[in-house]
Amino acid sequence: MDSELKEEIPVHEEFILCGGAETQVLKCGPWTDLFHDQSVKRPKLLIFIIPDSNAQEIKDIYGLNGQIEHKLAFLRTHVPKDMKLVLIGHSIGSYFTLQMLKRVPELPVIRAFLLFPTIERMSESPNGRIATPLLCWFRYVLYVTGYLLLKPCPETIKS
Repeated sequence: MDSELKEEIPVHEEFILCGGAETQVLKCGPWTDLFHDQSVKRPKLLIFIIPDSNAQEIKDIYGLNGQIEHKLAFLRTHVPKDMKLVLIGHSIGSYFTLQMLKRVPELPVIRAFLLFPTIERMSESPNGRIATPLLCWFRYVLYVTGYLLLKPCPETIKS
């Protein structure tokens, strides 16, 4: 048992500019550049884990749409089109994964894993059955109240 092979997998950490945001990329394996490395060591599969990001140039930076566009921008600019993908999304990343698959069906995704998805049957939960309709109607009450309270105020107070 002394002859067990213990092979260390190299990990490369990069910060690249994608969509105006500095994006952390962790690469595990003996490669650093997907586009220019044509050797045998080049991976055939990319596992893309979808966390949150802080994209700057994307118009809806803090919204769900901006987050999804940031992930798609990364895949378009830094991953070859023939690279097979495995998408892993946790919590709200599960929603991002579903939206990415919906918006760009030509992505070469072979598997998608949704870990504890936030969106899964949320409105069907006991609290969701009560909260969903209430919150949908409550926003209109807030709009009207805000409008009525702020309408007579001067611009300095409104801003």
